[in-house]
Amino acid sequence: MNPSSSLGLVRIGDMTVAIPAELIEGVVCGPLELTPFPRAPAHVLGAFVRRGSAIPVIDLAAVIKPAAHEASKPTAYAVVLHHAAGRFAVLADATLGVVRAEPGQLSELAPPAAATDSPILFTRLYTPPDGGRAAVLLDFDAVLEIDGLRLAVTRPDSGGAAAQSIEHDERGDAAEAHVLFKAGGVCLALLAKHVRSVERRTEPLASDLEHPVLRGFYRSRGADLPVVDLPALLGLSARVGETSTPLFLIATHENLVVALIVDDIVGIEVFSPSKVRDLPEGGFARPEFYSGTCATSSGEAALVLHAETLLHAAHVVDMAELFAVDETSVAADGSRASTAPYLVYRAGGGALATRLSELDAVMALPANFTDLRGGGDAVVGMTSRFETSFQVLDLGALLGQPTAQAGPGSPILVARTEGGLVGYLVERIEFIQLAAARPLHHARGRAHGRLTAFREQIRARAEGRDVAACVLDLAALDVASAVS
Repeated sequence: MNPSSSLGLVRIGDMTVAIPAELIEGVVCGPLELTPFPRAPAHVLGAFVRRGSAIPVIDLAAVIKPAAHEASKPTAYAVVLHHAAGRFAVLADATLGVVRAEPGQLSELAPPAAATDSPILFTRLYTPPDGGRAAVLLDFDAVLEIDGLRLAVTRPDSGGAAAQSIEHDERGDAAEAHVLFKAGGVCLALLAKHVRSVERRTEPLASDLEHPVLRGFYRSRGADLPVVDLPALLGLSARVGETSTPLFLIATHENLVVALIVDDIVGIEVFSPSKVRDLPEGGFARPEFYSGTCATSSGEAALVLHAETLLHAAHVVDMAELFAVDETSVAADGSRASTAPYLVYRAGGGALATRLSELDAVMALPANFTDLRGGGDAVVGMTSRFETSFQVLDLGALLGQPTAQAGPGSPILVARTEGGLVGYLVERIEFIQLAAARPLHHARGRAHGRLTAFREQIRARAEGRDVAACVLDLAALDVASAVS
């Protein structure tokens, strides 16, 4: 094992088993049509045909726990392995994704004190950093010493071109492992080296912020990660419901780490860049996120994601700045300003910022809102949240520049004022920034539309440019005076 290695996790019976990812050629969904071997041991089930080659199938459950094994129980997956001794498949009840194992997460096990004629199948355990089930790391050199197994595998020189395609294709391009998963009803593929882990959400997100793609924050390995709705980012129609417990695919690229909401993990397959075909023209909301399309071993077309483009677009929050500490700012009254996360957005033609703690929610204006627009007033209509109805005002109109093309789906900021909840329609949500408010330079003290003069600003950074956003306390607005 390298200092940091990728492991594929599968469930076999009641055991979680770790397999070095470099051995995994692919995952095939069952049931399999097997040709039995004559006079073969019970744990050698036969062979099936994949990409023109016969793949022997080994029942590891019968090897690991023969007494508890249910021979007639069907299994969901076959994990195809490319070992130095040859190619073969092992049966698995579930695929659990790929994890990046650091040295401290692999525990050495002492060998049995008493001598035994049986081979020792594993000497290490993988322990997830955040707890959960430990996985046994199988030693396939030892596994193949079991009676009949080494003779059952397909020899490396007998697989022809299909066997050699595991390492390189006809162009000499190195084949790489990809994680296949479903999101928004579509099969997607991402290079396994960009997948740190796959985790299932068991607790509410660390934020109930509603955003076009940002769903909140998730703590993994001691760090807070932005949670991005992958179907929404890709422009796919289907979304994970609010009441579901979706899977988080933790994706990385260089120093970027993001938790992507996905529906299901399909498995792992190895293919080379030359197997990826260009996308057909049209039909894709965000074609820049894809490298192309590739046929999987099951015959399904998978869209291959471009990791660098995807991760930069998904990293909508600068986590280093969001959770950093800045003690250099001074507030407008001369006191030392404290840092806080601000939501930066656009309204009335300018950049504004409001503390997240002062917002009750950020949400889209629902299609069934009561439309009360007309007459040049700032009132947009009425809507509700958690069975509480409230008024929605056009913040742009209050600032003297009504919001263009306002309607269902437009972002609204919900603040709790002295008179109850009020929603403010804005042009768009930009990002979240940890900052300390500073006095607004060259403030002239004049009102902006129906609102009083701004006194503070924050410095924000987006897409390599600095932005000065005026601070607006929505909860403190005099709504009655503003709309009268």
